[in-house]
Order: sequence, then structure tokens, then C-alpha cells
Amino acid sequence: MKLLFVICEGPHDAQFIGRLLQESEKYESYDEQLKNYPSPLKKFISGKYASQKIDEIRIGRPTFPLVPICAYKKLEGNHIVLPVSMGGMDQHRQTSEFVKELLNSFAADVLRQSKSVIESVSFLFIYDADSRGVDKTQKLFIERYNETLMIQGDFQKEQWAGTGSRYALFIFTGDDGDTGTLEDNLLMLFRQNDNEWVDQCEQHIQDRFETIANGGDKTAHTTKINKGVLTTCGQIEKANAGYALTVVVRDTKLLQGVLNFDDQQTPWSKLLNLINEAF
Repeated sequence: MKLLFVICEGPHDAQFIGRLLQESEKYESYDEQLKNYPSPLKKFISGKYASQKIDEIRIGRPTFPLVPICAYKKLEGNHIVLPVSMGGMDQHRQTSEFVKELLNSFAADVLRQSKSVIESVSFLFIYDADSRGVDKTQKLFIERYNETLMIQGDFQKEQWAGTGSRYALFIFTGDDGDTGTLEDNLLMLFRQNDNEWVDQCEQHIQDRFETIANGGDKTAHTTKINKGVLTTCGQIEKANAGYALTVVVRDTKLLQGVLNFDDQQTPWSKLLNLINEAF
């Protein structure tokens, strides 16, 4: 068995990875109880829950351990994908520590001594290009994780690097192919199923949304609007009413049948291929 941890900026990004895998029909939800997870994966995740500091919990403002948000198993081959939300790309110190913990827990000698069915662990980082652009986003990733991953000088996004525990980077962009976010792509996908409804939600949100501050980041402001639009779009489905974007992305009918995996140039095909290549 091989494991792939997909390191995402936020929870709905992580759920989108799960939705992509589900829509590809190449993966199924890994619904095993934690007690049935292979060692040392079970020990790693249960340790995260056990290390929660009970005395620091605030009623009404719960915190959750840093564990995968969902899990999917490849239909052909005994491989598991584990998307994780890191709470933003700027949480790089926390993310580095998380990756180091995984590297130690799944080191080759540890797996060998424990006679684990797990062969290796890999890491796929998912970023938005935002207003920085692709090149600056890749450069920022290298600067932040060079020490943890020992990144080679010829590293490029959408390519696997490293030996043993491998790593890769995927960057979402909008229409211009250089800046933008996952939300830009989600809006486009939603439109394929119901363009009129998306237009109505977009008009409603934009008319009342807070204006951008002087000198504010236009891309970041647009992303906030898009999140509101996407969440609103999902509210007419009874099962999603009142839920956050995380649930909408996971469950909405607006994403059914719109991820084109036949065209190898779509972001979905590129991302799915990259995930498959981890194994």
C-alpha cells in the first residue's frame, strides 16, 4: 500500500480533491473505521486526536486536530489518498512540522520494523496562484519547503521529485493561466450545469458585497465574492441548505458530470494524472 497526502490550503480545497477523485470513477471513499487503518497510519492519526489539549478548548469555538479531512482508495491498486487542510498557504511552519512528523512516522526503517503493509508516503501540495502568478508561487513554495523536502534545483510544478517520499506541486489558475484560484474554476464548472442560476447568485452577491479597501488585492477580493456565490449556489439543494462551502463542494449536484477527464489539457485531467503518478 502507498499513501498520498494532499496538502491543501483550506477545507473546501481538500474536499474538492475528494470530489475530483469520486467523479473520476477511479477511486472510492475509504470508509474504514480508524481501528481498521493500517499501522502506522492508525497510530499517527489517533495520536493527533490524543494530543488535543482539553483544557484549552473554548466552548462554541472548537479546534480540530490536524488530520485528513477525507480519504479515498484507488480502485485498481491498494493505494490511499488523504487530503489535508492546513488553514492557508501561509501556515508553512505548521505544515513543515506536519510533513516532518509524517516523514519520521513513515520512514523506511519504521515501516520495515513494524512489518507494515504501507510501502511509502508521498506529498502533493495544492496552491492557488492568486495575484502572485505561477512562477512566484512556485518560487515561494521552494523557499518555504526547501529544508523540509530537500528540493532539487530543477524542480518544476506538476512533476514528481525526490526519492522514497516524493513530492509535487499543483497550482490552480484562472482564465489567464497565470493568476487566479480554485474558486475561478469552480464557478466555471457550476456554470456548465446551470449558468442562469450562477448569474443570478453572482449578481445578488456582487450588488451587496463590501467594497474593496483602498490598495486592496483585487484577486483576493474577487475570491471572497466567488466563495459567497458558490456557497449560495448550493443552497437550493435541500441536503446542502445552511451548510458551508466545504459541504457544497463535496455534495452539490452542480459538479456532477462536468469534470472533463477526456481532454488531457483540463486542470482536472492534469491533477488526476499527477495523483495517479504518485503510485
